[in-house]
Amino acid sequence: DNTRSGKIIIVVTGPRKITGSTRTITFDNYFFNGIKVEGTKTIESLGYNSNLNMVLSVKLTDGKLTLPDASVIERSFDHQRELIAGFDTKNIWDDEVLITGTSSGVTINNVAYTNTITTALHWTRACKFIVSGVVNIKREGKESVQLDYGTGNCDAVATVTKGDETKQITLRHKFR
Repeated sequence: DNTRSGKIIIVVTGPRKITGSTRTITFDNYFFNGIKVEGTKTIESLGYNSNLNMVLSVKLTDGKLTLPDASVIERSFDHQRELIAGFDTKNIWDDEVLITGTSSGVTINNVAYTNTITTALHWTRACKFIVSGVVNIKREGKESVQLDYGTGNCDAVATVTKGDETKQITLRHKFR
């Protein structure tokens, strides 16, 4: 069983379809299974782009998890999500999104990182994994790594490139 305490506060200024509408999520002394959750997530409707797709700005600022042993994980991101299919239907299984932007933070092992999406990540609700796109992963003190999710197949296969070396991997976790 999961345990929760504290408050999740969500402030909505208008419907997602209205340009400028925001949804802001904050935490007031919120704990999940003994882990303190902090940060502010803001989702803003930027309106329709030239492809006539709705675009959302999704930002996490000062994201922080404090574990019961006082270990800390930090994360922030600044993404844009282009809703390319399913936005105007009641069937959630036809939803598809292109994600661009960056994320950064500090791992539980106190290693700083920055991830930059260099080719838009293509997410479909019908698949547990990203189906295509490329992310450049930079870890403090390490050579950059490219993570390539492929060309559109719904599978757990991705390719990692570091310098001249490329290898295929099997993803373990679904996209959240």
